[in-house]
Amino acid sequence: MTFVHIGCFDHFRPGKTLLLAGDSSGMLLLAESFDRIASDNMSTTALHLMPFVKVHRGLKLQMSCVLHDIGLSLTGDVFCWQRNQNGWKDAANRTRQVSAVSSGHHYLDAEHDDIMVMVSSGEYPEAWWDSNA
Repeated sequence: MTFVHIGCFDHFRPGKTLLLAGDSSGMLLLAESFDRIASDNMSTTALHLMPFVKVHRGLKLQMSCVLHDIGLSLTGDVFCWQRNQNGWKDAANRTRQVSAVSSGHHYLDAEHDDIMVMVSSGEYPEAWWDSNA
């Protein structure tokens, strides 16, 4: 079964990072989710509840399509990822680019991210998640 792993790491790469990692098929499912939220303006989706997502450390991630591209922040125990339509379309396109290579990643930057977001395909196998998440 295809999974996209989601975890947040305080000291990952340049700083606190939300990592969304999986294989090519998982990245395509994730890109489709970004496309759906971009087409359903002003909607909110709980990514952590999607059947292809494997959450680590009880993470909760709400994705919202909003008027102004805000980015990712932590509110209480919920990660709130707020992008406008163009931001979600950009995230979908970058995620598709990652799905097309055997190993690679992209950062899904927004103007006001409190936490960096990275999508990755082929770089973090199950064993890595077992050891680090």
